[in-house]
Amino acid sequence: MHTDPVSSASYVCNDLPWDIAYQHALDFAHHSGPSFLESVDQVAYASGVPVSYIVCEKDLVVRPEVQRGFVKVLEEAGRGVSVVSLECGE
Repeated sequence: MHTDPVSSASYVCNDLPWDIAYQHALDFAHHSGPSFLESVDQVAYASGVPVSYIVCEKDLVVRPEVQRGFVKVLEEAGRGVSVVSLECGE
């Protein structure tokens, strides 16, 4: 999966001035698109690895309420989650 640095800079690095965000966006690694379609059969949190989650309150890509949903899934799986909330973007 490829991202366009011009369009993604303003929402992925929304806490930075655009010119610096653009420079960071140029460095984004490509990601395998098909990996988003595969189910996950092994997760680290199930093996006893301590779990922490940072909720980014100004994230424009994954809304904070969606992030809290991720935390809820972990908690429902019986995991204690250390959650920190920051007033920042992604």
